[in-house]
Amino acid sequence: MTNQGTIVRRWLIAFLIAAVAFYQPLRELVRFAAHSELYSHILLIPAICLYLVWINRRTLRAGNPSVLSSLLAYLPAIGLLGLYFATSAAPFWHLKSNYLCVMTLAFVLVCIGNLFVLLGKEFVTGAIFPNLFLLCMAPFPDAALDGLETFFQHSSAWTAGIMFDITGTNVLHSGLFFQLPGITLQVAQECSGIHSSLVLMLTALIAGYFFFPSYRYRVFLALFVIPLGIIRNAFRIFVIGQLCSHVSPDMIHSYIHHHGGPIFFALSLVPFFILLHYLRKIESRRIQSPQANISVAGK
Repeated sequence: MTNQGTIVRRWLIAFLIAAVAFYQPLRELVRFAAHSELYSHILLIPAICLYLVWINRRTLRAGNPSVLSSLLAYLPAIGLLGLYFATSAAPFWHLKSNYLCVMTLAFVLVCIGNLFVLLGKEFVTGAIFPNLFLLCMAPFPDAALDGLETFFQHSSAWTAGIMFDITGTNVLHSGLFFQLPGITLQVAQECSGIHSSLVLMLTALIAGYFFFPSYRYRVFLALFVIPLGIIRNAFRIFVIGQLCSHVSPDMIHSYIHHHGGPIFFALSLVPFFILLHYLRKIESRRIQSPQANISVAGK
């Protein structure tokens, strides 16, 4: 029987073997993440995954090596690499995020394939979350990032317009533009709040893993981040608009505009943790209910 320390060591070995094979793209990924505000979290993902394996080492079980199952991971990785090498001259790959996305996905798939070989199918399925959480290392393809930023940009502007209307603010709203007394504001794509939303999504995924055995609550908590991110960003637009209108148009150059993201992120954590607490209470009642006990006993 494989002991707990061996499980952790083999997980680390599976990761390191893949890291050696993908040394060049991973080195570029580290440099890319170190100079990117959006992707600074990438450097923490492997450590988080290793920690999740470590704290669950007593419940995880290693099985027989499964070469056949490993092909389910190796073959897509080979396909991604083949796609890159066959089309490496295409303009698509000139953007670093596109190249690193494909290479990182291939790297993670090789990691999972290694785990099938070193620890077996039972371990991979038992530690499915920390294994798949490695996918969060991959940057978004440029087109996907542009689509996400555009979505949050327009939805935040629309929601901010509702906030101005509810408060009776004297404003002329047209698309991404807000004409207020003394100033006209435009919601730029850089103001989409995608970084805060991404951090909150990762927080929701980890919190759901720790607090909910039921996948429906994990999914609900993660999906809640989307409207929460929109409302948070809209509120920031609303606050800046009010300050520019009632205090001074120079507030557009203030700290709260250029560096106030962490403040509004902290505010968004309040409804997030309220929902988390509420869902935990519902889950606890469900588990303790007589019907749930009867169902468990009947299995």
